[in-house]
Amino acid sequence: MNQKHDPRGEAQREREKQAGDRFPSNSDSIGIELAGMAYKAKNHQETSNPDGSFNFTITTGNGKTLKYENLSTNIAAQMREEIRISKLSTEEEQVLVFEQVTAEQNTSLKWLIQQLRNEFSIPESEIFAHPIVSRKTGSEALTAQWK
Repeated sequence: MNQKHDPRGEAQREREKQAGDRFPSNSDSIGIELAGMAYKAKNHQETSNPDGSFNFTITTGNGKTLKYENLSTNIAAQMREEIRISKLSTEEEQVLVFEQVTAEQNTSLKWLIQQLRNEFSIPESEIFAHPIVSRKTGSEALTAQWK
């Protein structure tokens, strides 16, 4: 299976399927954008907390320090993988690590999602972070909390 990925062909094949059977597209979705910077990871340190959560400190390629606090076990595992991939990425195909979503952003996100769910009768099971339903950097919205 050494064939090149064909996004247009894949999109066309998915469009021909009925909603619910196809991979979600922009026409099936409401997107919520959280603003934040992304950086190439150079190295990182990690500590664990008594409650089982983890803290990460990442140094970026340009010397900036990113801090992530109280990450769950699952989120920490995803973050480790994103850091590993970012460190190995090339200049041509950089994989970047996004900043942690702020408490204020999460508060606004929860409010907005509740308003949209009420207005359009959207079940909780139909709310997804972008990397779950699209080919995006795995750390994008990784620390977003809306539940």
